[in-house]
Amino acid sequence: MQKQLVGEIFWLRAVACLSVVVIHTFNFGYDFFPGERSSLTDLIRMAFLFSTPTFVFISEFLNAKSYSSSVPDGFLKKRVRILLPPYIILGFVYPLADHTYLEGVHSYAGAMGAYIFAVAKNLIFADYVAYFILIIIQFHILHILLSKFLLRMSPAVVLTVSFIINAGYLMFFNLVEPSSALPLHGYIWGKGYWIPFPGWIFYFALGYYCGKNYDALKMKVEKYRILVLLAPILFYSLSAVLQQSLLLEGTSKRFDMLLYTTSMIFLIICLSSRVKTVPRIIYLISNYSFSIFLLHLLFFYTLKPLPHMSMLGYQIYIFIIGVAGAILVSFLMNKLPFGKFIVGNVQNRANSTRRSGPSILVANNGKEISQPK
Repeated sequence: MQKQLVGEIFWLRAVACLSVVVIHTFNFGYDFFPGERSSLTDLIRMAFLFSTPTFVFISEFLNAKSYSSSVPDGFLKKRVRILLPPYIILGFVYPLADHTYLEGVHSYAGAMGAYIFAVAKNLIFADYVAYFILIIIQFHILHILLSKFLLRMSPAVVLTVSFIINAGYLMFFNLVEPSSALPLHGYIWGKGYWIPFPGWIFYFALGYYCGKNYDALKMKVEKYRILVLLAPILFYSLSAVLQQSLLLEGTSKRFDMLLYTTSMIFLIICLSSRVKTVPRIIYLISNYSFSIFLLHLLFFYTLKPLPHMSMLGYQIYIFIIGVAGAILVSFLMNKLPFGKFIVGNVQNRANSTRRSGPSILVANNGKEISQPK
């Protein structure tokens, strides 16, 4: 039986992954070149904020496309076995690269104590880039619990309710000031609210119904392609106005990003569906996207601006090294039996994604499951 990969997912994963890296180049650029930060650079950075939510969509899309009503034995175990070890191991590694926790520390004992505290923050409070792993694990669990329910429910009802829940949750943390009487209020309003699933539930629901009804989705996207092409401009403009008027933080965990992210997902699907074969560079970045997501900041922490370098030059410099370095490290580590448990698993799939013959359902563990039309 012929096999066919979902080519649009390669594009979504690659574009979202590179967009995450771009966002972080702005963050580091602002640190070293604060004088070059402006409203314009903030608006440019905002255009890439769809990236992290898109990974929630992709995760559930793949789950629903392969297992819309039930999951096989060992479904969760296989995924946790791949996802959790990098979260734990890199929780120890990242403080070795990011030394900000050592500010004001002048002794070996103090440095060791600060390091242990930094590791504890990473692992207990998900206070580093791998926080996203905990979000994905939550949605694997929710897929097991809710897939049969979602199968029976009206997509319009579920999407509407999940949007209201998601938007209301984010609006609360975006617009309501934290109470100093609440324990850990600084952490909760700063990063803590990112982790629980209500902050992403709409992307989960959207991913489920898009994955389950993907052929119908592509027909709708093609039918309303003019609207699909214009929607990102409209919703980006709305987000730009809200960012300036409400002084919202430049983060993807904003209520207005629900609309903008959705429009960008459909735009990428619309454009990439017209490409008959996925280019090798997109295939490569998609395949290494998890490792790039996890590792690129390790390079950023060690790369300082070169003499006479502008912020843009520095951003390009760390972007190239961060992406290439993450791919190289992941490639070499995956040659080792235990490497995937440190930097993430890299799947080896067919280089071509021709759109003919039976469809292929690409599961999150990289297995290809053929299914007749």
